[in-house]
Amino acid sequence: MDRLLVEKFNNLLMNFKRETKRRVVLDIPHGEFFALHLIELCGKESGRVITADLSEKLYISKPAVSQMLNVLEEKGYAQRTIHKEDRRLTEITLTVKGQEILSNGKDKFLENISNILDVMGREDSEKLIDLLNKYFETANSIMQNAEFMK
Repeated sequence: MDRLLVEKFNNLLMNFKRETKRRVVLDIPHGEFFALHLIELCGKESGRVITADLSEKLYISKPAVSQMLNVLEEKGYAQRTIHKEDRRLTEITLTVKGQEILSNGKDKFLENISNILDVMGREDSEKLIDLLNKYFETANSIMQNAEFMK
């Protein structure tokens, strides 16, 4: 693929990330918000969240996850408990305060996205969504094949 095109796409992704942080002002740092969101997602996927899940999804070490959870616990957003059946596992849940912070943050994100898509118009918004879906499906397919080939 043309290197210039790849660099343009990379710059676009970086700008997207930067603009999202700049335009959506949250009550907590974006990293903490993302961690709360991930805890919620993992819980919905598997019914429970353990430190190994977060380590795998965030591509960070278990000690790094532990540090992140320490911060979330100190602020009263999450709590850890020993799994009843397998005491080697530590389960993570969001507190009521964590759920409220996450819900408020999601509302702000969705409102921001809604405003942008309204200005873009329905047709362009649908094209963008279709192309991004195609990009992520392709990326996932390539990654699965790469792991299979190892």
